[in-house]
Amino acid sequence: RKEVDMDTYQAHLIIGGETYDFHHKQRIPMILLNNLLGGPAMNSRLSMNIREKYGIAYNLESSYTAYSDCGVFSTYLGTDKKWLNKSEQLILRELKNLREQKLTTTGLHRAKQQLKGQYALAKESGAGMMQSIGKSVLMLDKVVDSETILRQIENITAEEILEAANYTFDPKKLSTLIYK
Repeated sequence: RKEVDMDTYQAHLIIGGETYDFHHKQRIPMILLNNLLGGPAMNSRLSMNIREKYGIAYNLESSYTAYSDCGVFSTYLGTDKKWLNKSEQLILRELKNLREQKLTTTGLHRAKQQLKGQYALAKESGAGMMQSIGKSVLMLDKVVDSETILRQIENITAEEILEAANYTFDPKKLSTLIYK
C-alpha cells in the first residue's frame, strides 16, 4: 500500500495486481470477470454499487491486460477525498463477493451476453478490429475468427469465473496506490 499526498481536490485509488498471461487457459474467463466487475457498461458491479447506489464516484473502472508473460488487473476510482475510505471498502467488498459467491446461471448468461454484445460493437470499429487481428497474429501466429471467440465466451463456466476471482482478487496479491 502506498499513499501519496497531493494538492488536489480529488482522491485517486488504484487496486490491482498480477494475473493470467495471454496464453493461460483462464484468460477468457478473466476477460468476462473483468467485464462483469468494472467493464465499460453502466451495469458493471462497481458502477451499480459505487456510482449508482452510493453516488460517491463517477469515474471508476477495472481493466485486464494480458501480455505474453503475465497479466495485469486493476481497478481505478476517482472520488472526493471524504469518500476515499468508503470507496475502497466497497471495491474490496465487491472483490470478496466475487471470490466467495459463484455466479448464478442467469447471472452468468447475462454476463456472457453483455460481453458478446460489446465484442460485436468493437468489431464495427475498423481500428479496433485491426488491433485485435494484429494482437492475435503477434501472440498466436494466426487470426482467431469471431465464431471461435464467441464460442470461447459461451463455454465459460461459473466455476472458472470463481477460480479466476480467487486467483486474481486474493488480498495477499493485491497492491493499493492512493493519490490524495
